[in-house]
Amino acid sequence: MIPNKLLKMFACEFAPVLADIYNVSIQQGVFPQRLKRAIVRPIPKQSPPTSIEDDLRPISLTSLVSKLLEGFTLKSLLSQVADQLDPKQFSLPKKSTTHAVVYMLHSLLAGLESGQCSVRIFFADFKKGFDLVDHNVLNDELVKLGVHPAIHRWIRDFLTNREQCVQIQSSCSSWKRLNGGLPQGTKLDPLLFAILVKNLLKSWHGRIKFVDDTTAFEIIPRGSPSILPLVVDEISSFASIRGMQLNPRKCKEILFPS
Repeated sequence: MIPNKLLKMFACEFAPVLADIYNVSIQQGVFPQRLKRAIVRPIPKQSPPTSIEDDLRPISLTSLVSKLLEGFTLKSLLSQVADQLDPKQFSLPKKSTTHAVVYMLHSLLAGLESGQCSVRIFFADFKKGFDLVDHNVLNDELVKLGVHPAIHRWIRDFLTNREQCVQIQSSCSSWKRLNGGLPQGTKLDPLLFAILVKNLLKSWHGRIKFVDDTTAFEIIPRGSPSILPLVVDEISSFASIRGMQLNPRKCKEILFPS
């Protein structure tokens, strides 16, 4: 382990260099090509995994310098868009999964305690949510949010012409260039995905989002029909228009009768 005193000394030496690299990168709207490489390690979602398609999560390992540059942009981007994002998006700063669970439980219990209603919940799962992100759609959303052109150019280049290889234990695949998607495991991807889905279910009160996870719930008065199927259709349509897909195997529904 490197002593703290030595780390501070390195920080003093490297900080001016990194600042120059980042400033030039922003001015030119170019993210260094060598920093666009990522080693992808498939992390099992369940043990043991039974399907390569559904049971492995590809985590992109990028360089420390890349993460530092991302951190600078993340801070600037968040300050420009935070007040325009969905307030029911719980992956943003000062929010968490705990806040999401508390909000949903409070909403559902308040409805059920009256004894005159039932509750229906739909858990949406986007198939390969990060991998199927269309850069053109994301760029349009950044423009609509009024993101500063310099930051927008930098993000666009950050996402373009990325390369990755897959590592399993000590073996690595050859390098392949990507044509879309967000590199899962980077600092920027949760915020960029939140921007992408900011208008999803915008008019539906019973919604909860956490990055690529979306939950819709409905409190149904006794004797009234459920309109949640229409909400599910809206989610499916939203995804289809943007080149995304719902994963039927992982989408779930729960009904709590009155």
